[in-house]
Amino acid sequence: MRELYAIYVLPEHIGTGTGRALLAELTDRATDADHADMALWVLRDNGPARRFYERAGFRPDGGEDTFLAGGTLVTEVRYVHPLAPPDVRPLTPPAAG
Repeated sequence: MRELYAIYVLPEHIGTGTGRALLAELTDRATDADHADMALWVLRDNGPARRFYERAGFRPDGGEDTFLAGGTLVTEVRYVHPLAPPDVRPLTPPAAG
């Protein structure tokens, strides 16, 4: 399993497709390296990020973890996405949604 540690896009680039393109490139590279799936952690209360990853095919798998951030206890949720082998990938990226 490949884990995505972080992906950040400048606020002025949110909604432009930049994040989708970065994520597509990362999942393609993980697939090309023969990884069966990709995981990532997202803050439980970060609705926009969770929707972004869900639109890309990631789903929560029940994993949760908590940690201190600036003196506040926060919870992360693990998302996993199965990766398609190169011979069954779509020829074009999914439409913006």
